[in-house]
Amino acid sequence: MTDNLLPQPSKRLPVPSGSGSPPRPSGEIAGGSDRLWRLAAMPMLLFFVIPIIAIFFRISPLDWLHTLQERSVLQAIRISLMSSVVSLVVIVIAGTPLAFLISRPRFRFKNVIDTIVDLPTVLPPSVAGVALLITLGRQGMIGQWLSLLGVQIPFTLAAVIIAQI
Repeated sequence: MTDNLLPQPSKRLPVPSGSGSPPRPSGEIAGGSDRLWRLAAMPMLLFFVIPIIAIFFRISPLDWLHTLQERSVLQAIRISLMSSVVSLVVIVIAGTPLAFLISRPRFRFKNVIDTIVDLPTVLPPSVAGVALLITLGRQGMIGQWLSLLGVQIPFTLAAVIIAQI
């Protein structure tokens, strides 16, 4: 009787393979051979790779290094780095509480908040830009009030940071 109170060694049960079919050989993907899928994926892969390669073959490495030393290029890199760092800090500080809230199992309006947070990632950048302009532009919902205070956001570093966030 006391044997039932003692911890029992766990028995490892075989893990089901899903549909009950035998495991596939490692080189085979569902529905056909691995080689066929690689061949079918090649056009899309080339669609992504060829433009990237074209960027690097457009100019010689010496011209590329010379271009990196130009004042306007260095200024663009500096602005990009600065805006990215500021955006990152704001996202970590303001986004962590929101991420924690969304990670909770269930709460009222969770799906609505999750959808609102995900929306900018599925919108085309031009739509997001127009939405920000309508909101923060000189005649926008918030922008018109900021203009009265002498604050201009469009075409500034602040606008870049807001768009990145």
